[in-house]
Amino acid sequence: MRTYDWVYESSVIHCFKSKLDRCIISQLAEPNRRTPFHDDTLIEATKKINSILDDVKKENSKKTLRILLTNEKPLLAWVKEGAVGREDDEKTKINLGLIEE
Repeated sequence: MRTYDWVYESSVIHCFKSKLDRCIISQLAEPNRRTPFHDDTLIEATKKINSILDDVKKENSKKTLRILLTNEKPLLAWVKEGAVGREDDEKTKINLGLIEE
């Protein structure tokens, strides 16, 4: 599974490949069945939240919506993807001209 982190620079939040997972897809996981920790109430809430997030993404299809994990609380944000972080070794080497694409 790919994991991403984020950085704020010049009024833009950039998400990049990282071992830290603090820039996550804007969708909640929906378990296949009811469990003691994810009961009918949470199943219904999850469906409603995901529906709202889907509508927001459809209305803003040219933007990328992500959930950022901050020191305070999770935050919904529009982000730019594709930034290269230090941990994306192959892409970094290509961008620095050290290896061919």
